[in-house]
Amino acid sequence: MVDLAVNSKILVAISTPEYYRNYISSPALDKIKERCVFIVHEKLMAKNFPGIKREQLIPYLYPERHKSWYRHFFYVDAWRYRHKSSSFAFRFEMLSDRRRQFYYKLASLPVIYNLVKFFIFKITRDRNLEAIIAGINPQIILLPSAGYEGLTFEIIGIAKKKKIPTCLLVDNWDNLTSKTVLTRRPDYLVVWGKQAVEAAVRIHNIERNRVFPLGTPRFIEYLNSGGHDLSSPYNFKYILFAGIAAPFDELSTLHKLEKIIDRKGIDIKIVYRPHPWRKHRKCADTFFGYDFKHIIIDEQAKLYYKRDEMDEFNDVFMPDLKYYPKLLANMEFMICPLSTMMIEGLLFGKKVFVPVYDDGVHFTNPKNLLARHEHFKGINKFKNIYLVDKHEDLEKLFTEPVTQMSEANHVKDADIFDFISADTPNYPLELEKLVNRLTNSHV
Repeated sequence: MVDLAVNSKILVAISTPEYYRNYISSPALDKIKERCVFIVHEKLMAKNFPGIKREQLIPYLYPERHKSWYRHFFYVDAWRYRHKSSSFAFRFEMLSDRRRQFYYKLASLPVIYNLVKFFIFKITRDRNLEAIIAGINPQIILLPSAGYEGLTFEIIGIAKKKKIPTCLLVDNWDNLTSKTVLTRRPDYLVVWGKQAVEAAVRIHNIERNRVFPLGTPRFIEYLNSGGHDLSSPYNFKYILFAGIAAPFDELSTLHKLEKIIDRKGIDIKIVYRPHPWRKHRKCADTFFGYDFKHIIIDEQAKLYYKRDEMDEFNDVFMPDLKYYPKLLANMEFMICPLSTMMIEGLLFGKKVFVPVYDDGVHFTNPKNLLARHEHFKGINKFKNIYLVDKHEDLEKLFTEPVTQMSEANHVKDADIFDFISADTPNYPLELEKLVNRLTNSHV
């Protein structure tokens, strides 16, 4: 067991490269890191942990078979609690294996459900993890999470037995509405904003006074970008096309935009930034297979686009957060078929055009995503969001000169702070205050 300092009373689990980037590479934990002990995925141990001593790091590899059991239960809960969020039912429908659907539905029936849950909790009990946590004996456990990881729920279960408070640091905008109910509920939640607070209360039955909208460390750089170098990554005017992870025929949209720009003779380029974790498409899907004149692929995205293997521990799939402010600040406007990048565009006061039409190929097309995913409700209230309902309506993006559209930018919509807390720039300080309060008052 690692020799721990007396004041090491906060346990933090860093289980993925994304959590490493968002909570270790960012200033998120700067105010408390000296008091922390970190359970770290073995593959992350070789990375640099600035301001953190090596003796504060405990390598740990969560068993794959345990992950698998929790993934099965994920779908059982998605079906059982489908009435709580339209996203749960939508996610369940995305399963192509009808036999698996049948067994998950069967396992969700009242008596069977309790037996299945008991069995999974029993078979995934991790005595090694229990020993690690007992050796640390933390005052509180912080868990960066997307709300579905087996390790997260296993730690919560151990903590409840030992009466150690747990606080989930919800990592993304959609995590509380689009995954499933929390298999084990933490004592507290830190979320992006007011929208996520309501989801925590309504969907997960968390008491409102246990949910804290502090924002996200991912956007600290965005909201603190004043005084930083925001020089453009390109020496020409550009529109940013931010792709989505869900299967969607983005190339057809790019071809349409190429023709419009060419026909109108507009002095502009489109910078295409495919999603780092994009899913397989059922259509033509190789950007470099076409000779675009007005569209280029983002220089940073070239590092990860169409790589043979998508290894989440390869740094190319986890782009540096410091690059985004430059890319976003200098675009004329954004085209984004429903992803978190919409929020990022709005934070920079930019117009965001959102294709929400059916591509005729994929079940997960933006039309279905908009209709079925809870977290997209209300996006049409933003003054800088423009929904593009039909493929042919892309023409309307260029009905006024691009320069005029750009000049209309830089007005940040106050409603954005329903989605992402205005306290985000102060995330490190607010998290420190919260941890101190929770460790002093938890009952």
